[in-house]
Amino acid sequence: MVRTFDRLTSDQVLFAHINEKENDAAFLRSFAVMMLASLIYIDRAGAAFIDHARKNKLVEQLAIYIMLENDTRGFVANQGWVHAYTHIGNVLDELASDEELLRADKILLMATVIEKFRRLTTPLIYGEPTRLAVYFADQLLEDDVYQQFLLIELREWRRALASTQVRETQAMWNAIFNRQRLLQAMMLNSNMAKAVVEYLEDSNDFTI
Repeated sequence: MVRTFDRLTSDQVLFAHINEKENDAAFLRSFAVMMLASLIYIDRAGAAFIDHARKNKLVEQLAIYIMLENDTRGFVANQGWVHAYTHIGNVLDELASDEELLRADKILLMATVIEKFRRLTTPLIYGEPTRLAVYFADQLLEDDVYQQFLLIELREWRRALASTQVRETQAMWNAIFNRQRLLQAMMLNSNMAKAVVEYLEDSNDFTI
């Protein structure tokens, strides 16, 4: 399991061809992240093979991976699922309940995925927003600090949209509807923090 963990978190696997246009290496990257989620669960369930240094490397590598991953494809005809942002939700959800992981690391990962989500200009339409909403809801259950941070991010996201004038493009509308799907998924999640749901209801910020 240690050898597998080290291989999956290596640059050669996690960042394979990540700066190139859409290619089959996206399957390798995405399913490496999915497998990491399983290994984190096994570690937390009692195997305890991920030491402090490896946990730190995992956080750093995941943050960089999220920053760089632009492939938002879901199902690819004749090939199968890429689903990178669903698997990102899976691994972040496993880390959300990791009692040994520092709050600062959890906030770093939350900030990274929100800020990356804001900048995506291709559609996430295969359930990824729903999976990420589950992660956010679970993370908020751990401590009030995560709730306060998410509210700050949501308010800033709304303010930025209201104050920015951009030319209508397909990329612009993809970004807007990605955001709408994420906020709607948050609203519909029964475990979402009450303060977040109330903010979305009061601001009517989840509809177009």
